[in-house]
Amino acid sequence: MYGQRYIQVLLPLRLKWEPLYSYTDEAVHSPLAAGDRVRVEFGGKEYVGVVTVTDAADGAARIGLGKIKPILGVADGLERISDEETRFWRLIADYYLCDPGEVYKAAYPAGKFEE
Repeated sequence: MYGQRYIQVLLPLRLKWEPLYSYTDEAVHSPLAAGDRVRVEFGGKEYVGVVTVTDAADGAARIGLGKIKPILGVADGLERISDEETRFWRLIADYYLCDPGEVYKAAYPAGKFEE
């Protein structure tokens, strides 16, 4: 039996928060790690986001497990984002008074995802 796991995902959008998603080990064949990129749905569109928190069960319990959508899949062929890079994005976002998702979008524009 495979358990449900909950992750927090940084999306290439202007958001003050990072949405939670769920997955099972069976669906992805191994646990996701921080920096992995996953395909998710947000606002009716599909995005490639970066996993930032791998054990978000506490947040999931606060929101309500029935409200959390599953990931669509792992973004194959894309390298893992390092912890240093996500920390740098947060530093840039603080400095320029924007959101980390906007920095992610600038660092990895849509055309770069297709490579």
